[in-house]
Amino acid sequence: MDQPYILFVFPHLNEIAGTHIDSFRESLGIGYIRAYLASHGIISEQYIQYEPRTIPQIANEIVERKFPAVGFSCYDSTFYVCVLIANAIKAINPKIKIIFGGPSITLADETIMKDYHCIDICCRGESEETCNELLSRLQAGKPFADVAGISFRSDGKLVRTPDRILKYGAETDCALDVIPSPYLSGLMPTNQYVQENLSEFALISSRGCSHKCTFCTNTALRRHHVQYHSVERVIDEIKYISSIIKPTQKVVFYDDAFTLNMARAKTICRRIIEEKLNSIQFNCITRVDRVDEELFDLMAHAGFNYICFGLESSSVKVLNIIKKIRATPAIDNDYGPELKFLETMKKNICLAKAKGMMSSVSIILGLPGETVKEARETLAFVDTLQVETYVHNYFKIIYGTESFFTCAKYGIRGKKHPLPLHYWMEYAYDVFAILPLKNSIFHRLEAARNKTYIQRLLIFFGIRHKIDFANIHVMIDQSAKDLAVVFAWLAPIIQLSSSLYIVEKDWEFSSMETILHSCVENSVPIYSYQRLKKQVNTISSDNDVQNITYSKKNLVGAFVDDKRYALNDVAHFNCHIFPFHTGVKQRFDNENDITIKTLGSLDDIKQLLKWVETTELSLSQAELPDYNFEIVDKCRWQAQSCSACHLEKLIISEDLKVLPCYSGQPVCRVGDDFSALKGKMEQISNAAEKRRNCHACPVKMHCAKCVFPPSFLSESEYCRIMRASPQIHIAVELPSLIHSLFQQKRSAAEQLKHIDISWFSSRVLIGNIFRDHSLSFYSWQLLKVQWHDECYLYHTGKAAFTSLSAALRESWRLIVSAGGDREEMFELIINQPGVNLEYAKDNVDVLLKLCEELIDQNYKAAFNLLFAS
Repeated sequence: MDQPYILFVFPHLNEIAGTHIDSFRESLGIGYIRAYLASHGIISEQYIQYEPRTIPQIANEIVERKFPAVGFSCYDSTFYVCVLIANAIKAINPKIKIIFGGPSITLADETIMKDYHCIDICCRGESEETCNELLSRLQAGKPFADVAGISFRSDGKLVRTPDRILKYGAETDCALDVIPSPYLSGLMPTNQYVQENLSEFALISSRGCSHKCTFCTNTALRRHHVQYHSVERVIDEIKYISSIIKPTQKVVFYDDAFTLNMARAKTICRRIIEEKLNSIQFNCITRVDRVDEELFDLMAHAGFNYICFGLESSSVKVLNIIKKIRATPAIDNDYGPELKFLETMKKNICLAKAKGMMSSVSIILGLPGETVKEARETLAFVDTLQVETYVHNYFKIIYGTESFFTCAKYGIRGKKHPLPLHYWMEYAYDVFAILPLKNSIFHRLEAARNKTYIQRLLIFFGIRHKIDFANIHVMIDQSAKDLAVVFAWLAPIIQLSSSLYIVEKDWEFSSMETILHSCVENSVPIYSYQRLKKQVNTISSDNDVQNITYSKKNLVGAFVDDKRYALNDVAHFNCHIFPFHTGVKQRFDNENDITIKTLGSLDDIKQLLKWVETTELSLSQAELPDYNFEIVDKCRWQAQSCSACHLEKLIISEDLKVLPCYSGQPVCRVGDDFSALKGKMEQISNAAEKRRNCHACPVKMHCAKCVFPPSFLSESEYCRIMRASPQIHIAVELPSLIHSLFQQKRSAAEQLKHIDISWFSSRVLIGNIFRDHSLSFYSWQLLKVQWHDECYLYHTGKAAFTSLSAALRESWRLIVSAGGDREEMFELIINQPGVNLEYAKDNVDVLLKLCEELIDQNYKAAFNLLFAS
């Protein structure tokens, strides 16, 4: 049997979760190459990985699979981590051929081959034919110097073979069909897990665009050439996807402009309707001057519910400079075509809305020739369109595009960035001073990022607890003696999805750039870090708090007591964490303030325990704000294992000592063997449990077994409190519940007259109902919250609310769909991961009664069953 020859690697950049590589996923581009190779007898695989990994772990996993060649598909945004992995692979096995491809490689291959010697070969342009010829030669041990479309080194010199002229180059309606479908070939999705974790299925019906926009990568790659798959091929792929797609998933056409050929787009829509495939949700991007009312009508009936148009600017002068409408300069200020384009935008946005389609536009601030006035006019124009959302981009130079070589004459420059293929942008005006409109996707993205940053930061304070223990987050005092040594030690330890926090005193741009340079020079596999300030005496909107994500300033800051950051125990401590809007001059979003307090004495604990003297708590609207805070080191009182033992976080002090938690003790120094540290933490934990006789403790399942108890308590006193007050894990969670209520359901919190909270012990039963593996663990307490005659569950691990009635209705649908008698319903409800079968057997009557109440849709009776202790 033929052996696979090449393993493809595609890092996925998750910008919403803080701009980091969160996984290695399927790529449609790689799928096309793999399908083409398979049709010519070359077997390949793709590296799929959803779990956090370090660079050495990834490299070892790849090398152990013994592929002679490894191929990376790269974009500017992922090139850095691809190089890190390639370097690590070469260090283990220099004989493995490293091949890079993708848009960035095509446009900057000479620079890349000069600077990165871990790359053996670059494949330029569309690589189906190129890869086939190249790998055929490599597999047979034959010379490959005459393969078109590649760049490589020979005797230390760069060799660039001529660009490949595609054999399927004719502009026909089926020119691309010579490339087999990754879907119809059975190569995508890779497996059931991948299929279920997709948010969307990507589809391409054409490649290229006939327009000549100066900023566009695709224009530079395809040189205005368009090719198509046949309509029949597109419909066959949609039919296949329809057989496996879930209601929550959608199909996105990734054509440069789906309706560029309007007649063809209409035919595809008609076929979708005829084949009854219009139950699927379709999305696409296109040009607003390539649609009409008939096409809108067909798209709406075919299931297209979202369409995005490229506007870029409302300035006719700027549109002409970037060649958005035509490739020739305006003569005597005649901008007729550009004016017509803007009028068409207004008209067709209205048409799309009339057909029930959600429409969006994309703009780019800082374009060549644009002024502050024109930028503001563009936003005003977008506002008049009344689109549901719009994409707020900033111009960036990309090597190989026309704008890269011409933008300097418009006062735009790019300074070399520490990350390869990136530039610090210097615009002709202050683009960040112009804030996005409230309906911008950028605005929502920033809000999502801010939420992620804050949630991760709260892990360091022991306020949030990670559900998984695989990822390590790091906080460093910038005053550490040698940051280069720190970064060199961290590089092989932290994962691609780790967060890095730098506690700084100097907030100048130069220090920010220096730190990022040091990260890159020491191969730290992260793209961004968050800056924290030790102490702020006067909080004003002039403070420039910055987090680095490439050349942008996506900002999150924290203001904390200086002594606390010096890692001393402080009895009372307040902290406010502020998310920021993007911009040079920041605005505080006071609605998201977080007040943080410590339990600094035995009296504080006694006061807290008064909240849980019964199993219910009722608070009036006037009382709610007093409970709106978070508790530092909440983790040591919760029913979960000690986070320090799992090394979820590393805190590096000024003298290079390493602490495993915010209030812990140093356990090693930078430079020590990290694998030994894991063993040391296990020894510390085991020794503490032995001293405390934890195995015989009646509350061992409800105790965190914290290895670093509060300084005002001895170990025996800590154990006495945990044994005497098993409900303390609920008491420390109640403020978080109120805080989450204000954050997630502010309007409800401001209107309700009172809120009733109760807690219970039927966690296994609740876990079954929610079909959620994590809910059946003892670690996560569920609290019932009642307001406005609606009942919610508050999940302490997720710090989020779920409507109980909605969850019960879903359980009812599952039970009814299964059919059968009472015993079969009972089997359905218990046969899930993590179920305590002994508990279930002891509660057979309750479970069966619950099934009956759900079938009768008697949710009130079901509530009573669920909350019965």
